[in-house]
Amino acid sequence: MDGYPPLCWSEDGKVKGIFIDLTTEILSKRMGIKVRHETYPWARAQAFVKSGESDALVTLPTDDRRGYTNISSRSVLTTNYTLFVNSGSKVYAELSKVRKIADLAPFQIVQILGSGWAKNNLKGLNVNWVSTAEQSFKMLALNRADLYVTNSLVGNWEIEKLNLVGAVTELPEANLRKMQYHFMIRKTSKYAHMITEIDEMIESVYKDGTAQEIIIKHTL
Repeated sequence: MDGYPPLCWSEDGKVKGIFIDLTTEILSKRMGIKVRHETYPWARAQAFVKSGESDALVTLPTDDRRGYTNISSRSVLTTNYTLFVNSGSKVYAELSKVRKIADLAPFQIVQILGSGWAKNNLKGLNVNWVSTAEQSFKMLALNRADLYVTNSLVGNWEIEKLNLVGAVTELPEANLRKMQYHFMIRKTSKYAHMITEIDEMIESVYKDGTAQEIIIKHTL
């Protein structure tokens, strides 16, 4: 998926991010497989794997993806959907008590159009829909919304990029969704049989600390 820093994005003709470095470490450095990384709008990226134009992707398991890919049993990366709020919000104390989606009912939420999770889970709540994460964080900074729910790593990266550190803060205790990203290889790919070895390599990059170094590199 393009445009999802610090997980994956393209810049100056190069593909960057945690997923890029992790999969390069696993596939190229440890397994000796030549890899070409490509980013596309998300629907197109999935379609390329499904149709056979590409071999693999890293994302969240779904029933549909299980139908056409072999999925690693170990996650390549685990992160959470948490709350981001204005640091000086008048309802900060109340927001700090949020632990589940139902607790969001009293608040004004800002969320990105196209988020399947938000569409399915925030039904009936008071949501202002915007086009980008940047808009969401700026609305928080201006106190035009109480909260924004997003991937913890992505949210903190955006805060840093927008120079909103101190103005907007994360409430990590409000863990509304555990995000476990897995490696998936198309079942008809010539590499499909390697999923067991890839699982072993995922374990090894975490066991020796390489994965943690890569994550820190892109988040600090």
